[in-house]
Amino acid sequence: PFRDEPGWFDGMAAPGGLQAAARGRDARARFAETDEFDPSQFIEADWAALRAEWRSLGADAGAAGEASPDGLIDDDVAFARPWGFEPGGVRQPVLLMHGGADRVVPPGHARWLLDALPSAELWLRPRDGHVSVLTGVGLAMDWLLERSGS
Repeated sequence: PFRDEPGWFDGMAAPGGLQAAARGRDARARFAETDEFDPSQFIEADWAALRAEWRSLGADAGAAGEASPDGLIDDDVAFARPWGFEPGGVRQPVLLMHGGADRVVPPGHARWLLDALPSAELWLRPRDGHVSVLTGVGLAMDWLLERSGS
């Protein structure tokens, strides 16, 4: 997976969780014992989205995090492990929509996927971050419908 690529963690505001996950679930769980959310991971557009149309997403994420770190731990471990397939083998069209100002998962990750997926298209939204990019979901759904034959 691309976590083995040089510079994979570059540009992440808080790479500690994924760095720990790359060492396994136990390491990621130990990291969670002392980890605190770094609000600088989100740009102002992300905070604005979480105050408005994506408020329920923020509420759900907050409630889940308060209940247990297990979901976040499992997500990070899944991101850092081999996926069980090679992206080059994916033949279906793939839309990658990424915030150009994302500080959680830098845009270089989307570019890596674009290069690895033979039928991918990248919509890099330069003013969006990790959450605010979701304002483009309606456009992405239209893209999917166009390709589904519906």
